[in-house]
Amino acid sequence: MRNISISRFAFAALLIVGVFHFIPLTGAAAQIQLGLAFGLILLAAAGFNWQVKAMREQNARLQKMVDEQKRAETELRESEARFRAMFDHAAIGIALIGLDRRPIAINEALVKMTGYSREEGARLTGADLTYPPDAEIG
Repeated sequence: MRNISISRFAFAALLIVGVFHFIPLTGAAAQIQLGLAFGLILLAAAGFNWQVKAMREQNARLQKMVDEQKRAETELRESEARFRAMFDHAAIGIALIGLDRRPIAINEALVKMTGYSREEGARLTGADLTYPPDAEIG
């Protein structure tokens, strides 16, 4: 990005000096002309520096957002891994039940406790998988 700014700056300087080069002035008028040329060059340089600074600030904000997103994704993966390990290796039967009261997932302990296969368990309702006295609780 710095090379682009320098080339734009150089182009602006050459353009300004080139325009004033074709106007033949001497004495005080030449000094004013030269002062205006340098003033315009400095103004152009300040504008380019401001643009570069604004782009760097925007890049820093975007990088911070990307870093936060990566951190959140890492934390989510770790949390999912902990949940999956707990679900798969639990000594008690666990079924994740959806809003339709059908099992979304059944762990191996529940398969052993109920005697149903995973496919059979997927066709049952949450109440069918629940210990009968507990099913009456609701």
